[in-house]
Amino acid sequence: MAPSRIRIALGLLCVQRGVLVPPLGIKERVLRRGEVSRRLRKIEAGGNGREAREIRKLFLPPLTKYPYSHYQYLIDLSYDGSSFSGWQSQTPNGNPHRNESKKQGKQALPTIQEILCRGLAKSLKIDSDIASESLCLRVAGRTDAGVHARCQKASFFSRNRLNPNVLPSAINRVLPPSLRVNLAREVPPDFHPRSHTLTKTYAYTLHTDDILPPLLRITRFHVPRPPLNLSLLAQGAKLMEQETSHNFLAFSGQREKARGEGRGGERGVESVEIQKVSGGLEIRVKGKGFLYHQVRHMVGALILVSQSKMSLETLRKILESSPEETSTEFKPSWRLPPPQGLCLEMVEISESTPSACLPLMYPELRHDERGWVTSRVQNKTAQI
Repeated sequence: MAPSRIRIALGLLCVQRGVLVPPLGIKERVLRRGEVSRRLRKIEAGGNGREAREIRKLFLPPLTKYPYSHYQYLIDLSYDGSSFSGWQSQTPNGNPHRNESKKQGKQALPTIQEILCRGLAKSLKIDSDIASESLCLRVAGRTDAGVHARCQKASFFSRNRLNPNVLPSAINRVLPPSLRVNLAREVPPDFHPRSHTLTKTYAYTLHTDDILPPLLRITRFHVPRPPLNLSLLAQGAKLMEQETSHNFLAFSGQREKARGEGRGGERGVESVEIQKVSGGLEIRVKGKGFLYHQVRHMVGALILVSQSKMSLETLRKILESSPEETSTEFKPSWRLPPPQGLCLEMVEISESTPSACLPLMYPELRHDERGWVTSRVQNKTAQI
């Protein structure tokens, strides 16, 4: 049977039985002939098939008079960072974590973005060749290899309107156990998870007992000796708190690159809290944004201060120095703690974010057909 006849037959059957399926017509929404036949058999059998039930629940009818070609969805993620080579998909030569694995003869781990994009394409029936461009997966903050996340925020686009209540279970069925989608919500097409993030909270866990239990080795950094002075640790944390800004360029792993791109090292840190946990300590850092490796370098400096290997006055001078005074050849006296102790605990999104059914976030600005905010810069349309 010709593909056009299959679509007509499927449409007639859905009208008769009140079954809702995704609209067809373009490459990323056309179902393969075998998939259509299989779904038809499940639906004709009374809808007992799990996939058929998920299809009816997952895809919703389009909004009336919706002027844009795509809908956007915000998802809440959690993952075990030890199973991935960081968030961002890159070429093998452009990913330092993969290069290191290759040098050590290890098999390179996939990135979270790759696995999530592949899972979304499979669950939403999008051609894998165009999935990356079609989904336009974006994230609130890119995490490094080995860093965990309890509440990461990411967004993607879909030509079909989806049911946010069913979306997490539909995606999780095709994701590995080390990556999970916890929640989903519909957001306007001009929403951006990074631009509309208010604060991020990271937690670094230190294990200070003599013996590190094997089950905690992928979530804690073992620092048994010398013992940490909690008073000095709290004083050092207090010095780092500055909502306006401190110069954290010395706490960045890419000082030369940041300077070359014209990015400054001043960052505001709302709070640095020290909490006792079973067998160790947890250092929670909250702020709007962070430099590359900043939180881990902060923890390394605090460990050195608490062990009386660096004075509070030295830490104060580093923080109060200007970015121009921080040389790109600066070598910190502290050790960079390993990534497994770090976890992205919370990403706070602006509460003023409306749903896709409500007005846009920037109704007064110009939008393209996809719903992105655009501006004229040197006769070119650039996304804000």
